[in-house]
Amino acid sequence: MSIVVVFWFLGLAFQTKLYFQFTFQFNAYSTMRIFALLLVFTLLSHPSTFAQQRSQTLKSPNGKLTLTFELTEQGELRYALTFNEKAVIKPSKLGVKLKDLPHFERGFRIADARTRTIDETWSPVLGEEKSIRNYCNELLLTLEQPAEKRRTLQLRFRLFNDGLGFRYEFPEQPDLKYFTLIDELTEFNLTGDHTAFWIPGDYDSNEYTYHTTRLSEVDAFEGKKANEIG
Repeated sequence: MSIVVVFWFLGLAFQTKLYFQFTFQFNAYSTMRIFALLLVFTLLSHPSTFAQQRSQTLKSPNGKLTLTFELTEQGELRYALTFNEKAVIKPSKLGVKLKDLPHFERGFRIADARTRTIDETWSPVLGEEKSIRNYCNELLLTLEQPAEKRRTLQLRFRLFNDGLGFRYEFPEQPDLKYFTLIDELTEFNLTGDHTAFWIPGDYDSNEYTYHTTRLSEVDAFEGKKANEIG
């Protein structure tokens, strides 16, 4: 069985808001002191629920693929993928670097984690299929950098029965209105020298014949220098 891993990059500007609802029940014999202690305890405990968690997992709809997301001791981002409990992608780094700003690389904590199932169909304009089923489980992580004015980055993972897709999202926030990406740290730490289907990189065209080789034989530039592609 072939497993497809897709990385799609898209920055979305929207405001993420978290709402917390606190409910207190007390009888006529409760004192204001007890109520105040309960209030303080609740306010302190609820925001730390995700902060205390360093990992999240997501399974494909058929349960065969498992995505694991983890934070290192330094708050760096890592993900891994297994198929029937066998490693497909070993722990691999995630992150992006910004020009003249602190990087989205380390010092993170998990501020929020939400999952949902997507099951829909869509019709392509071109192609051999009239309709295509989009069926997956999704994990949306909101990651916060407390040392950087609580700046946030979001990671959206979608796990299908035959593959994984993910992207970075940048919520609208006061300290991140305008920025320039200068590097992208995404890694694909594969478990071996697997078979790959690839075409050479180019600036404005994907009209090339696909090659089938081992990963170690991939020549993305096909002998060209990076500044010669275009």
